[in-house]
Amino acid sequence: MRRPTTRETGLAVGLGTLVAVVLLWFHGCGPVGRSIEATGNGSSGTSSSFTISGDVSRSISPGELVALDLRLDNTTDLDLTIDRITVALVAVDAPRADADHPCSVADFEVKHLSGGVVVRLPANSANNLSGLAVPEETWPAVGMVNQPVNQDGCKGASLTLGYEARGVEMP
Repeated sequence: MRRPTTRETGLAVGLGTLVAVVLLWFHGCGPVGRSIEATGNGSSGTSSSFTISGDVSRSISPGELVALDLRLDNTTDLDLTIDRITVALVAVDAPRADADHPCSVADFEVKHLSGGVVVRLPANSANNLSGLAVPEETWPAVGMVNQPVNQDGCKGASLTLGYEARGVEMP
């Protein structure tokens, strides 16, 4: 099993820097406000006024994406308008993988929050994308690529995901 590269780890987290372990079988960018954007080191939460966390709601099979109903926590006294949420695959822990049945980050894919979607998160609140009335088909998602080989090495794998967001604080 290879270690994640510095680039993979650097992409892993963002605003609020929170890493989620996923067990598998498988925009108010208005004229007013202050831009917010951050990146992190991919290892754990940091002191921040905004965090993102989440997990898949069911197992994943090859060839399908499972939506991530991410939880957004805003501990500031200002509303946030978020126009980008990206997901990065940081690492895979695949206990059933072997030389004949490998499993790596390349076996998985992610989809980010769909372009044009704006998530408004009130001051001092926490909510999931579903609770914020964001349509499920626009949510970030994670899935397993359907490879033309036996993928049993990925059964029971755990993925480490990182999240990054961009937005504006609204007074």
